[in-house]
Amino acid sequence: MANTETTLCVGCGAAVVATGEEACPGCRQKYPPALLKACWDEFEYACGLRNGAVIRFSGARIHGEWVSLWNSGACAPMPDDPAFSREGDFWWKGEPHVLGLPFPCPRGVDVRLADIVWVADAPWGS
Repeated sequence: MANTETTLCVGCGAAVVATGEEACPGCRQKYPPALLKACWDEFEYACGLRNGAVIRFSGARIHGEWVSLWNSGACAPMPDDPAFSREGDFWWKGEPHVLGLPFPCPRGVDVRLADIVWVADAPWGS
C-alpha cells in the first residue's frame, strides 16, 4: 500500500513537500536554513537582531512576517551568563525560557522576521 500521508512545509505551512524534505523551495529561498531547521528539530539555536540583541532558543514557528521562538530546555545558560546567576544557579527552577532578553519570556517571544540578521544552529557546537 502506498504512503498517502502528505507533509506540509514547516515555513509556510501550506505547500506540500516531498518525502524527506521539511520546507518547500520558496521557503528554502526565503528563510535561513538554521531557522527552518529550528521549526522541526528542537536543539540549540541563536539569532541576532538588527538592534544587536542575541536570542538563544530551541524551537521556532514561522507565521507570516513573524517567528515565534521558545526554549523547551535545550538551551541552558552558561555559568558566566547573567541569566545563570540571575536565577540563582537554578535557571530551570521555573520554566525554561529564551535567553538574551531582559525578561525571561517562559512562553517564548515573537520576533519580526525582517529584524533577524543572522541565525546559527548549535552556536556552542554539538
